[in-house]
Amino acid sequence: MHSFFPISLKRKQRISLYKPQTLLCSHRLSFVGFVSGRQPALSASILNEVERIDELMVAELVNISGIFSYSSLEVRPGRWYNLVLFHDAETKMHLKSSHIHSYAAYQLAPQYYEWIRLHNGIMPDGLAQQELLVQNTKYYTFTAGRPHPDMYEITYGC
Repeated sequence: MHSFFPISLKRKQRISLYKPQTLLCSHRLSFVGFVSGRQPALSASILNEVERIDELMVAELVNISGIFSYSSLEVRPGRWYNLVLFHDAETKMHLKSSHIHSYAAYQLAPQYYEWIRLHNGIMPDGLAQQELLVQNTKYYTFTAGRPHPDMYEITYGC
């Protein structure tokens, strides 16, 4: 199931449920929360390419068995909050090794984003308990003309 719809005149939201029945169970889930800010001046070709790759990525997630859901909310133009719920670290590695994800992360990201924050963690008892334990946060800052971002990581004691 996949939906993409405006929730107000200034916000867009996408919710893709790949295994909705699994989300109802009380068992441990892993998550990655993605918060980003895009560069202020972007060419139409970069904007179009990011949109194209985003659609391919959402379609590809259905083929990764441990992915349960992908949610994305644009809180204002260029400021997206994404949440991916999945089974475990093996599922995360499977996603990270995909060609589409690699292209998005290493080729498009430096051209599109000003900064990214990745929050990795677990939901010990699933969605029912609504408890998020953030294990680490990676901070990426992109500088024009540099192929690789500056990155630092904070690990939390959970």
